[in-house]
Amino acid sequence: VIIMSGLPGSGKSHFVAQLLAQLKPKQYAVHSPDSYFYQRGEYKFEPQRLAEFHSRNLQAFEQSLLEERRLVICDNTNLHQWQYEPYVTLALANGYQTEYIRVGLTKARDVLELYVSRNRHGVSLAVMTELLCGG
Repeated sequence: VIIMSGLPGSGKSHFVAQLLAQLKPKQYAVHSPDSYFYQRGEYKFEPQRLAEFHSRNLQAFEQSLLEERRLVICDNTNLHQWQYEPYVTLALANGYQTEYIRVGLTKARDVLELYVSRNRHGVSLAVMTELLCGG
């Protein structure tokens, strides 16, 4: 199991795509709460559904573990222990080893502005800073 961690736009999904390019689809599963916000191919963030989508993501993640996929990935910000701990707990309970990969975490304003410019979800600099510092 790989637990990805990083701010929106930091390169988590790009890292995952590069890793998976070498594997057959049936060997892995990637789970991201963001995937639930897509409607007809367009990302539409609905904050009132965030808890629901995180719950659905965790359930789908567990299902992939039960299917004994060789590699299961949680692709989310996972900046704080309380965010990724349920995934790690499920992984360990199902006999998986876990790897926590942090991508591009920094408080440098110029780097955060880069993340703001390239994240696909319209997350502002203020929200990025809050995610990184506040949780």
